[in-house]
Amino acid sequence: MVSKIHATRATLRDIARRAGVSTATASRVLNGSGRASAEAKVAIFAAANSLGYRRAVAIEKSFTRDEELVAVVWHLRTDYNSVTIDAAGGVDLGAPVAAANADPSSARRFGHSFFQDILNGILDELARHGRKAAVQTCQDLTDPAFLDDLNAPGHAGAIVFGEFPPELRRFADSCRIPLVFADQDVDFGPDVVTIDNVSGIIEAVDHLVALGHSRIGFIGGMPDNPSFSQRHRSSVWRMLESGLQVRREWQAECGGEIDAAEKAVRHILERRSRPTALVCANDNFALAVYRAATALGLAIPRDLSVVGFDDIDLAALLSPPLTTVRVPAVQIGRLAVRQLLAQISTPRRPGERGSRTAIRTSFIPRGSTGPAPEPYTNHRRKTP
Repeated sequence: MVSKIHATRATLRDIARRAGVSTATASRVLNGSGRASAEAKVAIFAAANSLGYRRAVAIEKSFTRDEELVAVVWHLRTDYNSVTIDAAGGVDLGAPVAAANADPSSARRFGHSFFQDILNGILDELARHGRKAAVQTCQDLTDPAFLDDLNAPGHAGAIVFGEFPPELRRFADSCRIPLVFADQDVDFGPDVVTIDNVSGIIEAVDHLVALGHSRIGFIGGMPDNPSFSQRHRSSVWRMLESGLQVRREWQAECGGEIDAAEKAVRHILERRSRPTALVCANDNFALAVYRAATALGLAIPRDLSVVGFDDIDLAALLSPPLTTVRVPAVQIGRLAVRQLLAQISTPRRPGERGSRTAIRTSFIPRGSTGPAPEPYTNHRRKTP
């Protein structure tokens, strides 16, 4: 009789048979050492309890508690200045702040409303599904102590967003829980929720060409970041497609610091032959352009048109307000959660490649773009 099967007598085979799963699956679930579908877990714990497996109740409570916790990791390794917009719409930089001292709640203070909005989308969607989050910043995703903590019991999965690290593949290979990259565009391993970088840049270049600009430069991030690389390549392709010359001396690669980007922009604008418009890989670089133009006595958009990318909070507060490409950052966070929960409920097979979701951007014309200065007007093409 079933009532005579006690904890010491019930075997994994008994539990597996009752639950309708393999012995290996029952072992993984009861030992908390591997993945299984939600349906399988429910059936295994029910079978173990009915067969008198005394540890089943404690294991099930622990397992449920662990699975409710999602690790949300903001990767940040570059030191930043706090950013404010003064009463005249100018860009003021505060004292440098070490990345090690950054906190997710302070993201907007560093001009990172984009990352804050991704985080808000993640947390809102997790709450909607009754999931709890452990939010942290990290400077090195391959740090052994960080990886040990991430892979320890207590995490059902992880969502990583923030600055792009070159060692992302090594991190993904070391992560043993379900993983989703939010706005980290990679072509390997985990699920990715990103944006359509190409269409946004095409709209930006077409907008400038329609205004008569033929001397267009590009302020980008480091080329090891796939998103920045895509935006740069897209600008080059669209300019060539429009019959424009692409000049290397009007291109700049910058790190994340606004003051360093400002120096690179000034180097371009101080040339005797300079561009009449700059497309920026993100809005922080556009802030650097505003500062450089002000220092050199150039008026935006009379002397220089500027287009950003992201549409952070500060973009609309500048004088003039920044023309930019709007990225639905909150939606990125929400979709990342949905992708992660799908992985948790239905684990992928070993070696199976994750999915890639690219969200469409929208172009937001504002006051920072205007007609090209007369001596440099492009008369060949006036419409996109």
